[in-house]
Amino acid sequence: MLVVLPTFYNMQAQLYRIRQEHLPTSPTDSKFVLHPGFTTTDQGNRFLLYDSNVVQVPYASAPPEVGRLLIYASDLQLDILSKSNRIGSDGTFETAAQISHQNYIIIGEVEEKHPVPLIFCLCEHKNYETYKLIIKVLKTAVINLKLDLKPVYWMSDYESALTKAIKEEFPNTQLLGCAFHFSQAIYRNIQGKGLQDAYQNLEVVRQVLRQIMALAFVPSDQITRVYYDVIKPQLNNVPAKPISLRHNLRDFFKYFESFWLRKTNQFCVFNQSTRTNNGLEGN
Repeated sequence: MLVVLPTFYNMQAQLYRIRQEHLPTSPTDSKFVLHPGFTTTDQGNRFLLYDSNVVQVPYASAPPEVGRLLIYASDLQLDILSKSNRIGSDGTFETAAQISHQNYIIIGEVEEKHPVPLIFCLCEHKNYETYKLIIKVLKTAVINLKLDLKPVYWMSDYESALTKAIKEEFPNTQLLGCAFHFSQAIYRNIQGKGLQDAYQNLEVVRQVLRQIMALAFVPSDQITRVYYDVIKPQLNNVPAKPISLRHNLRDFFKYFESFWLRKTNQFCVFNQSTRTNNGLEGN
């Protein structure tokens, strides 16, 4: 019997069509009315925490810059979040719904060692006002449960809008950058400075640039010294020709010094048990 069954690849279009017939029509704009089936858990408990299209006391109203924002979290998830000393967050775009710019996920820790996704946000926009509102809603929701939200660490990417919102709402929380996102940002600038070919084909260039990526694993108070005493002098080992190579490397070094060396505490993950948000990427 199994032998004659078609493969999933051959059946997937039909299966997806059947599934779609049993789901509400996908919204085409952000003013849609949320189907009740998307507000509760399978057990019938509240899951939708906040909808910016609905006035919800005691939550703050959404400013115009936010647009549509949906935040999902059960009371149990909020309880775990409040007990998490370390919080992480990241956005994903590939799986975002048609009417949302990104799905934003916040993770906490169970027993201070097991990361688990807790808060799910569907965001129409990706800006400071949106991140600020998300944090305000979570703080209010936790207070309503007679709990408190005071994370010791918050790990995220290096998005300035998010960083600003976290610093304002949690001034005593230490911001930690994700080592993976740090390396990504460095490599994007390598490409932007026209150094990608040299990075791939010249060992001396690749070694210098990878050492810069590895600075995230050096103690924060030693990063600047290691950069100036160990890494930057290696520029003299780079071939003099083509002339553009050293010029582009100097531009890259200027970028690193002006942008990253000013916030070594943020991208340093030395002695941190969690160094990336890769666990989030897999969820």
